[in-house]
Amino acid sequence: MRKLLDKAFLFFVFVAFIFIVVMFHTWNKTDVVEIPATVGKLTAWDVDSCDIKENYAYISAWSFPEGVRQFDNSLYVKVADGAGYIKLKTQVYRRNQETASMKAAGEFDNSGLVGAIRILPWEKKTSKEIVMISKGSDGKLYRGDYACK
Repeated sequence: MRKLLDKAFLFFVFVAFIFIVVMFHTWNKTDVVEIPATVGKLTAWDVDSCDIKENYAYISAWSFPEGVRQFDNSLYVKVADGAGYIKLKTQVYRRNQETASMKAAGEFDNSGLVGAIRILPWEKKTSKEIVMISKGSDGKLYRGDYACK
């Protein structure tokens, strides 16, 4: 019975390890993509912080397109060789700095956006150029470009 438990334990340790590896690669997917076509320049947005190194990228930004109640924003980091962009997984958060003006305008106040990715040594290097794509109230996409320092 003890040998069976030992084998079961080792099996579940292996499954847990595989699960962690799969989740890491799922979250840190670095597929190079093209940015969707946009119709204009994004005006109501900014980057709070931007930290891009050779092995990771972290961006905290906000976007507040006029008339939009549910934000649909995406963050991209440009690949160093110019071959395209890496789309970051992002999470929306409430920005206290904007809440009063957004509530006064009757808008949804989760305009903050944070995105991060771990870049493995054998994957494409990134530049310090980022792009935010935001859907306006007209349903069209608008683009904002930013160069991290």
